[in-house]
Amino acid sequence: MNEANPISTVTGDDSPALTATNTAPKPAASDAARNSIGAGKTTSGILYGVGVGPGDPGLLTLKAAAILRAADIIFDIVGPQSTLSVSARVVDTVDNRRGRRENLLFSMSTDPAVRAEYVEKAALRVAEVLRQGLTAAVATIGDPLIYSTFGYLRRAVLELLPGVRVEIVPGITSFQAAAATRGTALVEDREVLTVIPAWDREANDHQVLEHADTAVLLKTYRSREAALKALDRHMPEARLLYAARLGLPGETVADDRETIDRLPPEYLSLLVARRRWRR
Repeated sequence: MNEANPISTVTGDDSPALTATNTAPKPAASDAARNSIGAGKTTSGILYGVGVGPGDPGLLTLKAAAILRAADIIFDIVGPQSTLSVSARVVDTVDNRRGRRENLLFSMSTDPAVRAEYVEKAALRVAEVLRQGLTAAVATIGDPLIYSTFGYLRRAVLELLPGVRVEIVPGITSFQAAAATRGTALVEDREVLTVIPAWDREANDHQVLEHADTAVLLKTYRSREAALKALDRHMPEARLLYAARLGLPGETVADDRETIDRLPPEYLSLLVARRRWRR
C-alpha cells in the first residue's frame, strides 16, 4: 500500500528499496536474475514478516524483538522520497542484533506496473538471501497483514521459492494505538468495525460507512477533507478522533472538528469515527 509521500520525509512501510539511495531508477528484473534464484529448489532460510507497530519502540512485541535480534538480515522498507523508514527507526532501538539492516526500496507510484517491478526486484534480493540458508526478517510498520507491502513481497518471494518457510509476527496497528490515547474501546459486543484505505478518494464515500459502528480511515493525507465530508454524510452522529505520526516526533492527536480541520496533512495519519463513544 504505498504511494509516494510528497509531504513527509519519513515513510511508513509501504515501499522499500534494494539500495539505500532514494533516487534509484525504475528496476527491471531480468529473466537471468530470476532464473538464477533457482525457483523450486530446497531452501533452508526462513522469511519473517515482522510488524513493529505504529512507531513507538515501546509497542514492539517481545516476539518481534526476539526475531529481529536473531535474524541474519533485517530488511526495512523505504520510499523514494524517504531518508529513513519508521520501521528502521524502531529496528535500530533493538539491542544485541545479530544481523545487519538493509533497505528495500519500493515505489509508491500510482501505476501498478511500476509498483510491481519494484516488488519483483525486492523479492529477488530477499530470495537471494534465503537461498543462502539465511534468516531474513522484513520489518514493516503496523501489522504485516494489514495494508502492508509485505503481502505483495511475500507472494513474489513464494513464486521464486515455493518451498520457503514464511512466518508472520503480528504488530500493533496505528488505529489501536490511536484509540489507546483516548482510552476508548474501538468496538464492543455486536458492533462492526470497518477499515477503509482513505488514500483512495473514491473509497471515502463507500456505502459501508452507513453500516459501521466504528470506522477507521487510514492514510488521510491526500483526502482528509473528502473523508470528513463522507463521515458527515454517512455517520453524522459519530465522534471523531484524528491521529498522525503516532509514537514519532510531531505526534498529533485531536478529537474536535475545528482542530482537525486546521491541522496540516500528514502521510502517517488516520481518522476514527465512533457512533457510540464510551470511556
